[in-house]
Amino acid sequence: SSVVAAMLAALFFVVKGWKSEQYLFWVFPCLAVGFLFKSVIVLLIIPVILFYSLVYREWSYVKNKYLWRGFILSLAIVIPWHLMEWIQHGTLFWDRYLGYNVFQRTTSTLTGINNRWDYFSMLVPWYVPWNLVLVIIIGYLADIHLFPRQLTSKTLLWNVAAPLIAAFFFVIVFTLARTHLGAYIMPAFPFFAMGIAIAWHYLSLIFPGAKNVLVFFAPPLFILGAVFCFSLLPIKVPSY
Repeated sequence: SSVVAAMLAALFFVVKGWKSEQYLFWVFPCLAVGFLFKSVIVLLIIPVILFYSLVYREWSYVKNKYLWRGFILSLAIVIPWHLMEWIQHGTLFWDRYLGYNVFQRTTSTLTGINNRWDYFSMLVPWYVPWNLVLVIIIGYLADIHLFPRQLTSKTLLWNVAAPLIAAFFFVIVFTLARTHLGAYIMPAFPFFAMGIAIAWHYLSLIFPGAKNVLVFFAPPLFILGAVFCFSLLPIKVPSY
């Protein structure tokens, strides 16, 4: 969805900005665009950005001039629409905007269900066959004895673990919220994909033939995944 794209873009520009500071200018504008699409949901990427900064020990961007110049642009993106709605609708706008769409969706069960395992159970059918690929790859990577010495560093561990931890962060956050709409889990999927891609990259360093295996198996895996997703769409994703 559009808000997921905005979240990923913000993270992308932060990571790119660690080496090329001019990219930091676009971090806050991406958040601002995502905020207009889906309100405060886009701000969930901020803990992920901070987590990545902690893992990779990159904090210099916080004081970077490009980052805060972009913040000024983000205000120019967000403020006009909110100001117009406030002028036109008064306090009714804030009651509906924040009271219902933020507070009530978080604290009430709008979907009629609130099982703590809702989202974890969705990952089984929604992520076929990539959930199986993920388990196999991570299980293999967990055995560090199979690696050449130069690949057994903490860098390898965190490169694979960071996106997976971010993915489960989204799953846990929306599990704690009482509204368990199926579409809310979408931000987790790109991070699961990143974990698989990075893990496969390291496997290709160990086994050069792994790239050929990927070329052979990727198309049927994509087709199988698409079939599962579209078969579940009419009954699993509520409209809202």
